This record gives sequence, C-alpha cells and structure tokens, in this order.
Amino acid sequence: MLTEALVVTWISICTAMLYSDPRLWVIAASSLAFAVARMEIVPRASAKVKAFPALSPFSQLLFSNTAVSLLHSAVSSLLAISALFTSHSLDGDFVNTVTRGEFLATAVSTGYFAYDLFDYMLNGLYVKSPGIILHHVVVLICYISALVKTVGVPLLSLALVCELHSVFMHARKLLTMSNYSVRQSALLRWVWRTQWGSFVVARFAPHIVVAVLTYQGKNLFAHQLHFLMAFSGIIFINLLNIHLFFDVRKAYRKDCALPKAPPSPAPVTKAS
Repeated sequence: MLTEALVVTWISICTAMLYSDPRLWVIAASSLAFAVARMEIVPRASAKVKAFPALSPFSQLLFSNTAVSLLHSAVSSLLAISALFTSHSLDGDFVNTVTRGEFLATAVSTGYFAYDLFDYMLNGLYVKSPGIILHHVVVLICYISALVKTVGVPLLSLALVCELHSVFMHARKLLTMSNYSVRQSALLRWVWRTQWGSFVVARFAPHIVVAVLTYQGKNLFAHQLHFLMAFSGIIFINLLNIHLFFDVRKAYRKDCALPKAPPSPAPVTKAS
C-alpha cells in the first residue's frame, strides 16, 4: 500500500512539474535512472563483493542504497563543479538567472533525492537515521520550488559541491561494510584523509558562502517569502553539517579504535 501511494504521489508531482515547465523532465528522468541503477546495476555489482552475502538483509539493503548514493554524489559533484568553472551566474543576478549547467546539476540531484526518499521509506532504512527523511523533504521542497520558479538555482548548484565530500563518505561506508579496516587497508586510510579535507573544502566552505550570498542578495528576491525559504533552508543545511561533523568524527574513532583484547581465561584451581 505504501509503495503504491509513493508511486502515485511522485507521478502526480512529476505531471504537475512538467505541465508548469517542460524543462523539468530532467527531474523525472533522473529519479527513474537512479531507480534503474538500484534495481539492475547495483545487485550485479554487489554480487561481486565477497562480504555482501554475509551481510544481514537490512545491511544488504543499506549497502545497495549507499552504492547508489555514491553514484549520485560522483555525478552531482562533477556537474556542480563543472558549472562553477565553466558557466555560472554568481557574479551577476544569482537569484533570478540560471545557466544550463546550474539547472542540470540541480535538477539531476532533485530527481535523486526523490528516488532516495522512496527507497528509504519503502525499505525502512530510515529506522537507523530518521533525520534523513527530514533532510530529503526540506531539500525537495527547496529544490523543486527553486526550479519551478527559477529562483536561486545557482545557489543550490553551488551548494551541491558538497557532494564531493559525500563521495568519500559513502566510499568509506562501503569499504567498512566490506570488512576493510584502517589498520590493514591503505585505501581506507586514504579515503579518511580525503574525507576530512573535502569536508572543509567541499562541504563546510561552500555552504557558508551560499548562506552569505543568500543574505546579501535578499533584495534580488521578488518575494520575501522566497528569500525566507532559501535562507532558512541553507541555515538548516548548515546546522545539519554540524551534526554530520560529529557523526563523521564518531565513525572515525570507531574505525581507528584498537581491537578489544579477548578476555583472560579464568584461573584454574587444582583440586586438593
């Protein structure tokens, strides 16, 4: 019943978006592409991971979801960085204008977040991280509103540079679920070093810049409600970044912790 309700809801939203702006077909195509990757490509790739069959059913679902998230992060960060270095609107009216690259990066990610919300709800993955549902809902509201109204899209595209950090965050998760350890794997150690560096450069810094630009450009918004939505949205994301920092630090300490020594055997007393 939940599956049917989610599908009908998303189809209705896509129909309304396409009616209002045919350019938004990218969102529908993106969500479908990531769903196909989850159902057709990821299972075949996961079958080649030695540790995958030993995972619990829930962990297998989480592994598959993370693999698609890694794919999205790679594609999204590439599109966002490409738009930033080739054609962007940040030196002009970054509220009411948008380049093709910025629109594409934002629309592709919007489609992914819709797919991922569906996957989390359908497979109950939100049980261990309920905050992801709130994050995805806020992102979808902000992104769809921005794309439909063509308001603040360059800011969202810049914010998507953070997906470069997510590439390494998801890679670390897949490696640890595949029984890699920091002590034995040079690859995992490199992923951790890169993850810390990209957290500052690709996630923390761009989101601070987006918050500053949004506030500085408040007079560019035709309606102050749009400004309030944009500014409160990026403030919410920055607060989530603080929470994410502590989660990443916790994961780092867990990965680097020394293995627990086995309990000492109880002394054997000889019978007199």
